[in-house]
Amino acid sequence: MDKEVHHPRIQPGLEVGLPPSYVGYSRSPYYQAVEKEGYTIQQPQTPLLPRICGLPTHIFWIVFALLLLVIGAALGGGLGGGLASRKTSQSSAADLPATASLSLSLSSSSSSTIETPQQQQTTTHGPYPTTTSTTSTSSSPPSSTSSAAVSTSSTVLEAASASTIAPFSTAPGTYRIINIQTNTAIDLLGGGTAIGTEIEAWAWDPNATPDDYVHQAWTISAVSANSNNVVTIYNPASSQYLTAPNGLTIGQNPSNNTQAQIFGGGPTFGPGNTYMQFTIVKNFDNSISFQSVAYQTKLLDVEAGSTANLTPIVVWEPNGGVNQRWRLLPS
Repeated sequence: MDKEVHHPRIQPGLEVGLPPSYVGYSRSPYYQAVEKEGYTIQQPQTPLLPRICGLPTHIFWIVFALLLLVIGAALGGGLGGGLASRKTSQSSAADLPATASLSLSLSSSSSSTIETPQQQQTTTHGPYPTTTSTTSTSSSPPSSTSSAAVSTSSTVLEAASASTIAPFSTAPGTYRIINIQTNTAIDLLGGGTAIGTEIEAWAWDPNATPDDYVHQAWTISAVSANSNNVVTIYNPASSQYLTAPNGLTIGQNPSNNTQAQIFGGGPTFGPGNTYMQFTIVKNFDNSISFQSVAYQTKLLDVEAGSTANLTPIVVWEPNGGVNQRWRLLPS
């Protein structure tokens, strides 16, 4: 008679759970009896997880994502560094001073070339302005031409944060008036003494005696005790005051630079004429600027920042040009 096979899983009342399999566990009598009868108890197997390159799938993708991040960072750093280096080199090249003068203007970014007179000639201006016409309108459109041409030296000076000019006195007295950019002096054209003589910039001799440069000697006098740095600039040899021209408009430059030229005004109108008055303004580098009282937005300016003799002195809108800065050298 065949031996009846009893399977523990189909007999009611018998435990069918599987015991823990750790070492030292005392197996139950039921499992000892089953094994004694020769039955094999099959243990459940843990299913195998899918793998890629020997790694579980999720581990593989985590490692793959990290590798992509590392490679991307390396490539991005190299590319970014290259671009930064290129940008730095371009910026350095752009920061180099230009060999040609740069024309600056508050009213326009365009520039034009100012021709320098080839020979000296005496120019008269008239009629003289009166104190009743401190501001006048101009039919000419605003000028796109600036009289400030900033050269290499002026660019460096403009960027300087510390004073670069030895302090000097602005007390009433007789001085040569020297432009910071061009190192030329305010001068009567051809040393002329006629009323209305054009005022120009001209080279000066540091070793000359006062008798040798009477056309460059200017007496600065306060208009009044309470004038708040308002002065007149007078040439004793010709009895002429630096005088701003008539017919300009506050806040804009004329279309023709000759309309802005300073000339020598006679004593007929006297120092009370606002066209003959200027306010001394101190600059950060110890230099000074001369602000017209008649045109309170305009400054004495060496036209186009030219270093050539015969360059006109004009009144021009402020533009940061060093050719609008001056120093006084006692005469």
